[in-house]
Amino acid sequence: MIKALFHITRPGYRPGEIRERSYGQALITDGFDLSNDANGEFSREAIRREHYPGKPCRLNSSFAFESEQAAREYKRLMRRDSEAIYMVRFVDNTEPIHRVFWGLWKDDLAGPMRTATAHEFWRSTGPDHSDAVEVFAETDLEILDVLSA
Repeated sequence: MIKALFHITRPGYRPGEIRERSYGQALITDGFDLSNDANGEFSREAIRREHYPGKPCRLNSSFAFESEQAAREYKRLMRRDSEAIYMVRFVDNTEPIHRVFWGLWKDDLAGPMRTATAHEFWRSTGPDHSDAVEVFAETDLEILDVLSA
């Protein structure tokens, strides 16, 4: 079972604090819906509900990486320089965890390619040969340590 994970978010959290899930709320607040699904999250969620109901809903999940190296690479590639890296754990370790290569999804996919990629995303168990693995579950994160501010 995964024990320590690595999470990127705004600075200011301290060990012992809880980082609540907020990803889906941020998308809804930003006005995303199925007719304006620029990054494909709602399309991906529709496929999950229909074909992979045992997988966690990304819109109600916390996200982390299995290695500090993967977190640092993601932070660099996504230009999230002002954010901190934390060592974390899932608060409720009984929730299903989905493990996937975070580079699998491309926001600019459309139509059948987006649908096929969504199925591949949900079938994935994450590559064993890659350090670029994202894990997510429908639970909050507990901050264990601050690695960079």
